[in-house]
Amino acid sequence: ATSVPHEELLLEGKNYYEIIKELQENRYDLVILGALGLAAVNEQVIGSVCERVVRRIKNDVLVVKNRGLDGKVVIAVDGSAASIAGFTSAIHFAKSFNLKLTAVSVFDPHYHRVAFESIANVLSQEAGQIFRFKEQETLHEEIIDKGLAKIYQNHLDVVSRMAGDAGVELDTVLMDGKPYDKILRFIQKENPSTLILGRTGVHNTNGLDIGSTTENLLRLAPCNVLLAGGIPNARITMPSDFSELQRPVNNKAAIKNTVECQHSSEDGFLRSVTDDQKISDKQHKKKQIPAWTQEAQIQTARIPSFVRGMVKKKIEEFAQERGYQEITPQIVDEAKALLMNDNSFHSV
Repeated sequence: ATSVPHEELLLEGKNYYEIIKELQENRYDLVILGALGLAAVNEQVIGSVCERVVRRIKNDVLVVKNRGLDGKVVIAVDGSAASIAGFTSAIHFAKSFNLKLTAVSVFDPHYHRVAFESIANVLSQEAGQIFRFKEQETLHEEIIDKGLAKIYQNHLDVVSRMAGDAGVELDTVLMDGKPYDKILRFIQKENPSTLILGRTGVHNTNGLDIGSTTENLLRLAPCNVLLAGGIPNARITMPSDFSELQRPVNNKAAIKNTVECQHSSEDGFLRSVTDDQKISDKQHKKKQIPAWTQEAQIQTARIPSFVRGMVKKKIEEFAQERGYQEITPQIVDEAKALLMNDNSFHSV
């Protein structure tokens, strides 16, 4: 470190909190953390300080698990903005240290196969005809297996062009399976010095601090892990002084506020219930849904859950149109016979 210009900073206080506070008050391009601290024990994969800091900041973070940076660098790509940002970091990383770069992309079609197999086990032959199960299964295999492969290959083609424009040699690998498992097996075999990941993946939602694949690999990968794709100037809400978290609570004031909030919430809840009841009464008068007998409920319970609501709605409409006051197994059979010949139902 003596040959690298640097500044030493000694902070006092709760370790993870003071680190986060420093990162918020001063803009840093990269944060480097050891995966484990002084209190590490056998079998521990990541320390509490490291995990808390990683989750609470948006800076790019290099989590160090071994000292070496020589050798191959693996970058995971799924087409998300975070993974593309990670690939940009990977290019700079590879050029700076003259490292070989490999991009891997993993798509997972297996969930859909498992779902169809589970549905097939509960569908009767007659029900299979109603839902055109075989045709849908074939269609899903065509779309999901081949379609996902093309999409994820396209992600690799995009980063290949980026690497070519930057003058960096790149190998690409396309795999199918559970992403974190396939990537973990790949790096265990290839033994890279560093794995680069986007903080979140293509299924990111607002407020997500870290994606599930990234979280698993951060813990399990035996090499250094660089998390990229964050927003350096992003901030999290924290007290200005850590002592605020340890300040004694004024019990009387807390109880008073709690009671007032509870009364306010109850009043609002009662108003909401009353309003909802009025709306419900109007809808009930307008169009009363026939009651289901227990036997009919049991009969429809065998329908796969993801289409059960749609089928029951069709049966209820059938009963309403004919003026039935309740839905019995006989009415279910009548509706089912009609649905089997209803082309509009097949197109749902």
